[in-house]
Amino acid sequence: MLKRKNINNFYLSFLILVFFSLFLSPSSKFVYFEWNNIFSVKKIFFNFYIYLSIFFLPYSFLDKFDDYFEKKLKIIFYILIFYSFFQIIPDIIKTSKYTSIFGNPYFGPMFFVPIYLLWGTQLNAIYWFNRISLISIKIGLFLIPISIIFSIPLPTTAFLPSYYLLSIFDYVNTKKKLLIILGIIAGLICFYLSGYRSGVTMIILSILIFFTNRLNNKKFNKLVLYIFFIIPVLIFLNQISSDQSIFSIIANLFSTDTLWSVDTRSFMTKEVILDLNSNNKILFGKGSLGTYYSNFFDNMQHYLPYKFQGEQSLRYQIEIGFLHYLVKAGLFYIFLIFLITFMISVKCLSRSKNNLLRYLSLYIGVYFMFSIIENPPIFNLKHISMWIILAICGSKIFINLDDSKIKTLILEKN
Repeated sequence: MLKRKNINNFYLSFLILVFFSLFLSPSSKFVYFEWNNIFSVKKIFFNFYIYLSIFFLPYSFLDKFDDYFEKKLKIIFYILIFYSFFQIIPDIIKTSKYTSIFGNPYFGPMFFVPIYLLWGTQLNAIYWFNRISLISIKIGLFLIPISIIFSIPLPTTAFLPSYYLLSIFDYVNTKKKLLIILGIIAGLICFYLSGYRSGVTMIILSILIFFTNRLNNKKFNKLVLYIFFIIPVLIFLNQISSDQSIFSIIANLFSTDTLWSVDTRSFMTKEVILDLNSNNKILFGKGSLGTYYSNFFDNMQHYLPYKFQGEQSLRYQIEIGFLHYLVKAGLFYIFLIFLITFMISVKCLSRSKNNLLRYLSLYIGVYFMFSIIENPPIFNLKHISMWIILAICGSKIFINLDDSKIKTLILEKN
């Protein structure tokens, strides 16, 4: 095991994110004010947690990145960071819209997320990541009755860690096992009642990979992982073809009076590709303030304005992860993200000596696959959790540890 002095307060970068995501993030479902009515300068004030979180990352370990990650990964990481930097700079020069660029999690801050790979340099990363995730679940369970009593939105953001907490199920005591199960059940209920279909689906998929991993069949697990990476390509090709959309086919399986029968994805891919091709921006995107023209939302503003309040024909943010990447940074950025996620997950699944990392490598595949449906890559709890998981799975510290040593890291701070 690599031995080096830890940064004691690096965990605050995640703890701050969890706390503020519950109450202030515009991506949160537990918001106590109308975000659209907040002036731009105030948006930066309400989003100061972004920079507070980033402040506590262990930057002093950048000079020893090779000690903790493969050299190829280091090269791709630095390319990604520099490319991200140059996606922001032109917007600053052209527009001087600092409050928009740095005050909105969908714009500039989305390019800061990969630096959370630095969590992989910390021996206590697993301990703090799981402890804070369990705290989030506890907060969610506490807030549910308050939400019901005062008729405020359910705290769905608090249950996002239920996506991946099954990874530690076999390592913790009965009390924590019960907490994880309650978090999953409460998450399913909150997501369903809030109309968050993707949340329900992600929990179901996390349960499926939990049992898949328990089969302890590396060849089968690797096949499943490859499928997770192939599916987005097949869906993307389906979306840009003239064939019937896979989303509309799935939506037609449900009763028309349910939320599950509503297809909100089929038209987006075609509109984004058409816009980027017409502007020759498909390869490198339009930058942090990039937009695309939506004919669908343009028409809806005229015919159903009451139903699509707040939507514009020029859209700055997209619900589909890959499309958001595409508009802001192009195919090149998506390729870099693919390389990092694929390299880390495949290597981790093949070489890891513990069940924690094998489960998380499958989760990385699930998250990547689901980015063709949802998972917008913005500065929020869900997306940063994913990069911390990438950090843990990609780190040389953890991959060769057996289950007994991993259990010690989960339960005890070093």
